[in-house]
Amino acid sequence: FLGLPDCADDGEGRDGIIANSRFRWYREWLLAAPELDGYALVADVRDVFFQESPFARLSWDHDVAAIHAMTNWARIGDELFDYYWIADCMGKAVARELSLLPISGVAVTFGTRHGMLSYISAMEDELARRAHGGRRACRYFADQSVHNLLVWSHALRPARGAG
Repeated sequence: FLGLPDCADDGEGRDGIIANSRFRWYREWLLAAPELDGYALVADVRDVFFQESPFARLSWDHDVAAIHAMTNWARIGDELFDYYWIADCMGKAVARELSLLPISGVAVTFGTRHGMLSYISAMEDELARRAHGGRRACRYFADQSVHNLLVWSHALRPARGAG
């Protein structure tokens, strides 16, 4: 549509899906702006409408790594798109293991700076591994699949480059 290729060089000699490159850009932006030490939100623009500040009612300790992701009322196993995206990316055994959990959407995720750096770094690393053959490759909606794996397996870790 925009004349963009399906894949782009990430600057380190690796090819990756353009939509997944956003996690690297998010991380670089947060690391370049250490004065932004409160909350951060990443969202697909089409999914967001604010009637007030999304952080107005939060009182999280900014020194703690914490995130919140949009969660759907539907379970992964009941929604065939998400189930098959996860099965394609991680295998049927993982999709079955996650099938009774609610769908967590990659489209809207927010948290403390530390939490978001941890989340964004984990997303970036896992997407890169899957795009470059280190693990089972994802053909469809790798970001949604990896997001659900990280959220529900509690696999988030301290952020790389976060001081």
